[in-house]
Amino acid sequence: MKRRSVESQGISRRLVIKSAAAMGGLALMPGTGFAQTYPSKPIKIIVGFTAGGAADLIARIVGAILSSKFGQPVTVENQPGASGGLATEAVATAPADGYTLLVAATPPIAVNPHTYKNMRVNPITDLEHITMVGEGNWVLGINAGLKANTFAELVELSKSTPGGLRFGTTGNGGGPHLVGESIRLQTGANISAVHYRGASQALPDLLSNQIQMLIISYTTLEPHVKSGDLRILLTFDDEREPMAPEVPTAGESGYPDLDKCKTWVSLHAPKGTPDEVLNTLHGAIVEYLEKPEYLERMVSLGFPPVGNSPAEFKARLDEEYRIWGEIATAANVVVE
Repeated sequence: MKRRSVESQGISRRLVIKSAAAMGGLALMPGTGFAQTYPSKPIKIIVGFTAGGAADLIARIVGAILSSKFGQPVTVENQPGASGGLATEAVATAPADGYTLLVAATPPIAVNPHTYKNMRVNPITDLEHITMVGEGNWVLGINAGLKANTFAELVELSKSTPGGLRFGTTGNGGGPHLVGESIRLQTGANISAVHYRGASQALPDLLSNQIQMLIISYTTLEPHVKSGDLRILLTFDDEREPMAPEVPTAGESGYPDLDKCKTWVSLHAPKGTPDEVLNTLHGAIVEYLEKPEYLERMVSLGFPPVGNSPAEFKARLDEEYRIWGEIATAANVVVE
């Protein structure tokens, strides 16, 4: 993927890395010497989505950062399933020593607790929340063969199509699923969900018109938008997607409540991981995300880096948790 300059993306609203945040993360607790010996062996990062998606690619950036900083091998392991929930459980139940980490996205942390009835771990209380690595937004992509050039036209098309239209999700009960259900509730669109384990499974069906819509990050769809096979009709954010500035936001299209559906990628460790290890990990991420080669890679994926402190991240997570709870209740989505 061709890299874009940071200036061309208009990302200053998200780029909150600064020395104060770095110092805040590093000053959580006086050192006891543990961090001086960490890490002394390879680190494993688990990501709950299929290879090639935004979360997976950012997990590999995080792995490259930690390997460069610490001089230790870092492997990335994909464990898709349950909208990222299987990976969350694997990390929450791993030894709390800093050698098994989770790179997560919005759904398994802020959404799943509201939609999955029989979760065996609580991502809010059973993980240490190190930092929000990057923040982006979802977009609504459609098959280019649909006779709809605007979101309003898509809604009307769904109502006039026998059986309605189908939208793909990257997991039953996950964020994109709830966004689609919110569209149905707020617009009266005749749409139904088809669930996949990840974008790599959903995209072929979107391209072949087995499904007509997909809610996902822009960069996942970008090659097919450029080829003319797909179109983007909407972005779920309060500002337009920098890489598709012609696409209106949900608010601009008359549905401001859909702008609350944010997406981000974050770094976590098992609950009880020593503070010195958490501080070391946080410091490495904040330091290296400021380096041009990593910053530009994050921007090119549509997730400008954040790198906030654990306290800032937890406050943001609490707010996101509340918002997604309201959305899940309204949509009445429950996964047994």
